[in-house]
Formats: sequence, structure tokens, C-alpha cells
Amino acid sequence: MPRKRRRFTAEFKAKVALEAVKGQHTLAELASEYGVHPSQVTAWKKELKGSAVAVFAGKRELLTDESVETAKAPLYEQIGHLQVEVGFLRKAVETAPVGERQQMVKPEYPGLSVRRQCEALGISRSGWYSDRNSQPSEKDIVTTNAIDRI
Repeated sequence: MPRKRRRFTAEFKAKVALEAVKGQHTLAELASEYGVHPSQVTAWKKELKGSAVAVFAGKRELLTDESVETAKAPLYEQIGHLQVEVGFLRKAVETAPVGERQQMVKPEYPGLSVRRQCEALGISRSGWYSDRNSQPSEKDIVTTNAIDRI
């Protein structure tokens, strides 16, 4: 039967790390006293030392639920606006013939894959590839003729 993972509170971690920083006991003594592994005590000690400067520098801000909600509100508003715009554009695009929508796909467009473009335009990706490749290019014709001659 697997052992249940233990979770330690922030207060417990701080207490053990402060004891380790004091240096009055060895890591092995602290580990046996608090029932944790010595490497865990070392990790908590390093974490305490690393974040101690930020405590006194004033760079650490405590986030309250209100401040988090205040920060989220404009983001949710922007998401709502973008969803409305996408819905409007999707309706406008869906009324266009499939051939026009296939011509709207730009494989070289940065940050938006052909798959995502086809999905947004409401066309199948395989259909876009097959229509694109249905008429061979001049280079393909020359290459095919050269292969045929060989």
C-alpha cells in the first residue's frame, strides 16, 4: 500500500529553516527531531536565505483576494470583447464561399498555424491541402517530365 504524501505548512517550514539557519543543531539532529529528511531541511534553509533579501527590500507584495479580482476584471472584459469580435468575424466568414475561405489561408503567417487558420475559417485542412495541390506548379511539371524521361 503506497504511503500518503505528507504536506507541511508554511509555519512548520519556516520554523525548521530558522532552526537550521541558527546552526545550534546539525541537519541530522533537526531532521530526526522534526521527522523530515536532511535534504529537505537544506532545501528549506536555502529557500529562506534566498527570499530573506526580498522581505527587507520591500519587493514582496502580499496579494489579497480583492487585489487579484481587481487585476482579473479588465482581463475578463477583454476576453469578452475578443469573443464578440471572433463571433462576428466567424459569421461574416461563414457566409463566404469555400473557395474564398481557402484563399484566405496564409501558410507563412507568423504565429498562426495552417491548422488553426482552417479551423477559424471553418474549412477542412485536408480540403485546403488537396485543393492547393490539385493543380501542379510549373516546377512540379518539369520535375515529373524529367522523371518520366529517365
